[in-house]
Amino acid sequence: MPFEKEEFFKREELEKTAELCRVFLTDEEKQAFEEELAPLLCMARTLSDLPDQGILEEAQETGRVREDTVKKSLQREHLLACAPEQSEGFFLFSKKGE
Repeated sequence: MPFEKEEFFKREELEKTAELCRVFLTDEEKQAFEEELAPLLCMARTLSDLPDQGILEEAQETGRVREDTVKKSLQREHLLACAPEQSEGFFLFSKKGE
């Protein structure tokens, strides 16, 4: 299935995603990702364009749903009594390595 890579995938999107994930990619790795991801995005776009023929309505949940109810939980004082350090009703933690 022929496609234009730029139509489905932009290098800027890859670079932004990598930055958000704190992953450093070389130019070679970026090229490899572009070559692998573009066909997948093309297939996903093609699938999303297909009519669902009413299947989504049939797939709605039909099971019972439980009511949300408030239940008794452990008392804050009891939990804080187990804490090595606490302040103003909260656990205190030191930063890693301190």
